[in-house]
Amino acid sequence: MSTRGEESVADTLGVPRDDLSVFVTHLCLVVGVVFFRWSIDELILVYLIEIGVTILLFATAALFAAQPIDDGEADKWGEAPNPIELPLLPPLYRRNVRLVARQLLNGAGFFCFFALIAVSVFELGLSSLSSLSVVLTIAAVCGSQAAQVWRQFLGDGSYRDRSPADALKLALRPIGRLLVIALYVIAPITVAIGFTTILVLDVESVSAVPYGDTLILLAYVVPIGAASVWLRNDRFEMGLSY
Repeated sequence: MSTRGEESVADTLGVPRDDLSVFVTHLCLVVGVVFFRWSIDELILVYLIEIGVTILLFATAALFAAQPIDDGEADKWGEAPNPIELPLLPPLYRRNVRLVARQLLNGAGFFCFFALIAVSVFELGLSSLSSLSVVLTIAAVCGSQAAQVWRQFLGDGSYRDRSPADALKLALRPIGRLLVIALYVIAPITVAIGFTTILVLDVESVSAVPYGDTLILLAYVVPIGAASVWLRNDRFEMGLSY
């Protein structure tokens, strides 16, 4: 998606460009739950892919960032950058590679931990990709994230004015955001749903309520989407150790 196309979509939907990727993801999730009767398996799969794609794309963009890190090791970042020229791509900076690898190792550990728990608990598999609606949603999520990376780091040579830390903070933000949302959004909603189901509705399962499964999933997706928007950019930062 081009910068102009991204701006046009954001204006059409009436959302800020910085919130577009989050909005697209959760709009697709709501549509999937309401119209295609997705289960929690599809939702978790899309969330995991979104986090993984975000980490991969922004970490890749960090390799091309030309500016040094101000509060890093002065000697290291004061050296000549010695970029590696690549065909059809911006120059890749050797000094960024070790930093990106180290931060990815830390971030990937947390991500893999949550992913393994999700896969084991919900028995996620390739069968979830058999649905065309899921595949189209994943494509939309990947496209919106790629557009954001292009706009912030690659388009118009903006990588020349950014440091690798700028990209890595955005790459690792979804992991920190996941921890915050799990603690302050998912946990309270789960308690509230359990209380309502057992004590108020006096049923053993939400399946006994008309459209209960759909309503339960929406009760998670909508607040998670709102929290993700609120935690974006200047409202949430990841600390990096150089």
